[in-house]
Amino acid sequence: MNMLPSIPPLDMRSDIGNIGERWAKWIQRLENYLVATNIVDENRKTAILLHLIGEDAYDTYMSLPEIPESDPSLTSPFEIAKQKLKAYFEPKVNIDFETFRFWDAKQMSDETIDQYYTRLLKLSESCKFTNADNEIKGQIILNTCNKELRKYGLTEQPDLTKLLNKARSLETTTSQLNEIENKQTQGAYKVSKEFKQKYTPKTRKTCKNCGNNWHIEGKDRCPEFKQKYTPKTRKTCKNCGNNWHIEGKDRCPVKNVKCHKCSKVRHFAKVCLSSKFLNQNRYDKKVKVNFTKHNSDDSSDSSFCLTNKLVRNMPVVTIKVNEVPLEFIIDTGSSVNVISYETFKKLPNINVNNTVTPIYSYNSKSSLAPVVVVPKSQNKEEIRICVDMRAANKAIKRTRNIAPTTDDIIAQLNGSTVFSKIDVT
Repeated sequence: MNMLPSIPPLDMRSDIGNIGERWAKWIQRLENYLVATNIVDENRKTAILLHLIGEDAYDTYMSLPEIPESDPSLTSPFEIAKQKLKAYFEPKVNIDFETFRFWDAKQMSDETIDQYYTRLLKLSESCKFTNADNEIKGQIILNTCNKELRKYGLTEQPDLTKLLNKARSLETTTSQLNEIENKQTQGAYKVSKEFKQKYTPKTRKTCKNCGNNWHIEGKDRCPEFKQKYTPKTRKTCKNCGNNWHIEGKDRCPVKNVKCHKCSKVRHFAKVCLSSKFLNQNRYDKKVKVNFTKHNSDDSSDSSFCLTNKLVRNMPVVTIKVNEVPLEFIIDTGSSVNVISYETFKKLPNINVNNTVTPIYSYNSKSSLAPVVVVPKSQNKEEIRICVDMRAANKAIKRTRNIAPTTDDIIAQLNGSTVFSKIDVT
């Protein structure tokens, strides 16, 4: 008796709804233990049962009522003790829950068909099925990992024995195929590895550019090689205008792209050479911008207008000022004319007096931003108006809205009965 390890006590605290199954398993182990230790005396068997069952189960046994002696099968104290505990534990088996566990059991990816069948067989013992083999067969067909076995079960409709034999045959075939394919893969890898070792230069185990292991795939894999041998004369791509494609022309995004200027393919409009050639004869000179600066300080009485030499044909008229001929642009309705500082220096003996009359650009106020008119590069007959909004930002008066407090909101909502919410995100 002392040569065999003792069995653990019956667990009565975890999973109380399934304690009946644990009791059946525990009493079966106890009977095997008694046979192995050659204990046949009924009183000794009863004492060992009550000793090994554990303190919680022993307290339960002592609180159970006595079984009537009218049953002729109960002739020994050991059988009486077993019957008392069985009557207490067996009603604790939840058949519905056990059936749920049975139907929820699926075959694992690393579980063989025999292991899965054993697990289902054990779960079916607590389900009280009328025909457990049919239930197990349906569960295997439904939840097996092998699609061929499921197809065989649905088309041939075999019994449980034929289904298990077919599953074992498929598992054996799959295992053999995997072994053959693994050997072929290992052989191909071995040949590739020997090829690299054979044809790798022995004199160059490391890359001379980056110092890392030699690039068996080619020099293009070396980052230092890319930076060192990138053409200095071509830092950008002539087709797309982006950085030069070190990987090759196939990396350029202009495949099947049509230029919006010349309608040719494989280049963008921003790098179109045809448009530059066409504009070269039409506009030999660079277009200069007329720049007007206003003094936004209200305390100043003077205002200046600085302008570069016009390059476009403007309507002008020649007027003599102090016998000096000067060209003026024809008045377009402005009440005041202005001249450049260079023109002013050509006028002799001219005294300039301070004035209090403010001068603004057309349709503007002193608080608004200055305007710069720029001819468009694509069509010189059209202009682009640029506005500097910094002066306008200084003149804008900020509207301050004070956020209401909680008390203000509560006071406004006093007496309200309907509320709504809106999400403005």
